[in-house]
Amino acid sequence: MIHRAVVDLNIDLSRAYVVGDQSRDIELARQVGARGILVLSGQTQQDTIGDIQRSGVSPDFIADDLGDAVEWIFGDANTSRQPSAFRAHP
Repeated sequence: MIHRAVVDLNIDLSRAYVVGDQSRDIELARQVGARGILVLSGQTQQDTIGDIQRSGVSPDFIADDLGDAVEWIFGDANTSRQPSAFRAHP
């Protein structure tokens, strides 16, 4: 599905974002060269953050909700893809 979107919509994966609430969403982002955002909603719980970090697949950002994710994306897109702005939650 990702590869079809790249072709059909001319998406540059190096400038793309994958937003999700599970570790597999962050893993997908890494596999395709996109930025990964973990949203703390849906099935995600606080202890999931530790599990993801221990797996070696850290998100670029952890958002409290979708609005927080969108806000971060706009800020990140305007900084010309500077190094990751990972924010850990207590």
